[in-house]
Amino acid sequence: MLLFAVSILVELFTSQGCSSCPPADRVLAQLDQQPVPGIEFLVLSEHVDYWNRLGWTDPYSSAALTARQQRYGQRFSLDGVYTPQAVVHGQAQLVGSDSSKLLAAARQAATKPQIALTISDFARANGRIKGHVSGDIPSKATLVAALAADPAPTAVQRGENGGRQLAHVAVVRKLVNLDASGNFDLEDLPGSTRLVVFVQLPKQGEVLGAAQRRLN
Repeated sequence: MLLFAVSILVELFTSQGCSSCPPADRVLAQLDQQPVPGIEFLVLSEHVDYWNRLGWTDPYSSAALTARQQRYGQRFSLDGVYTPQAVVHGQAQLVGSDSSKLLAAARQAATKPQIALTISDFARANGRIKGHVSGDIPSKATLVAALAADPAPTAVQRGENGGRQLAHVAVVRKLVNLDASGNFDLEDLPGSTRLVVFVQLPKQGEVLGAAQRRLN
């Protein structure tokens, strides 16, 4: 954890069936591994399922994550969704491989006041992950928890990326809304390496604060 750093959430909508996505996957990994002064990036790789029709079924793809991206498309008044798309702190959307614009959006988001979230009473045992999230959370906002994994590289056999080894970080395996109590009791999915929590305004609006707990 960086001292005096602002936590900024970056969601990358990606797919193993999209030939334009690997460069964006690498950008996300770089953000995860190489912090920028003043910013701690909390990254989530959200795999959509609409590229599965091209001959390769992304093992991490989810219709729920496709629906989440579509809600962002409506929020940002886009004609349609696309990959790779990065959404920075719920405030800006851009092509996920454009690292310069992504950094600029993150720095802009970091200028706004953030809600400080604390993950406490944490326990990981018997196949469950339990704890509590606290902070000055507005009643109109939604508290979201994501379990993510850093899986082994995938050897893609078919589709646009056929014959390539693809690596990903922080692949979302579970994304749930928490109730007002802030308590969570989640199934501990195999390979989970981080828990990311964030507060978001209604209609998938701006993120007001975010925090994470490394699980390994």
